[in-house]
Amino acid sequence: MSIRKSLIISLLEKYSSLVINIISTVILARLLTPTEIGVFSIGAAFVAIAHSIRDFGITNYIIQEKEISRAKAKASLFVATLIAWPIGISLFIFSPFIADYYNDTSITNIFRVMASCFFFLPFSSISQAFLKRNLNFKTLYVINVSNTIVQSGTAIVLAYYNFGYMSLAWAVFASAIVNFLLCYAFKDKLVSYIPSYKNIASILHFGGISTIAGILSEIGTNAPEIILGKSLGFSSVGLYSRANGVATMFDKLVVGAVSNITTPVFANKIRSGEDLKQPYLFSISYLIVIAWPFLFFMILNN
Repeated sequence: MSIRKSLIISLLEKYSSLVINIISTVILARLLTPTEIGVFSIGAAFVAIAHSIRDFGITNYIIQEKEISRAKAKASLFVATLIAWPIGISLFIFSPFIADYYNDTSITNIFRVMASCFFFLPFSSISQAFLKRNLNFKTLYVINVSNTIVQSGTAIVLAYYNFGYMSLAWAVFASAIVNFLLCYAFKDKLVSYIPSYKNIASILHFGGISTIAGILSEIGTNAPEIILGKSLGFSSVGLYSRANGVATMFDKLVVGAVSNITTPVFANKIRSGEDLKQPYLFSISYLIVIAWPFLFFMILNN
């Protein structure tokens, strides 16, 4: 698939998800209070940091590896499971202590539901990594948009039936299940759901460096919500979360769509022996042309 087609599909995925999320956000804003949204945001912030550890750079390892095999896929799944399952168990066990820190036991239930997702994520992430490596963005579009529809729909239905903040947590869990099933249905022939500890040395070396960068990035992103939850309360976190969503809109809708394809496309070019200078400069130039007007508009209208 060409860069242009890959970018179009990636942008289409982002904007499809945006439309669905806007509709669900408007509806949920009527069904849930800022405090209920804030409670969930605290749990989501901690889980996001845990996700940065859970991935361990395995997705990028599969995408950039010059020669990939079924044995390396099994080894990747072994490392992914070795990291994700203990994190899920730890979140489940230690959630009451985090709830005590915020003086709200409701956080415990959120953590435990979302921690359960970590048992499915290793399998899904390996399948999606192979889809990205093969530039199969059409299938990724189907999977990711389906997940968004399921998560938004589940949250709205449960919120309507007065599940409160737990409607958001159960929506994440439902999305994880659907993601697992779709990834299994569309998995590459090299992907095996039987892990193996052989050939893990190179994965551990690559993942260690990548994980440090990911953790620091997630801490920087989620620290405000974690701090606000303790100092100003859950309602303030809910309001901040909505405002921050608008402020980071360009990063999520444009930069996120571009970065989604750059690693697999550039890795594919390297494997083909092509030069990256011109594609890199081309992408940066177009990104700047789009970014500056958008950001100036955001500044002038806020």
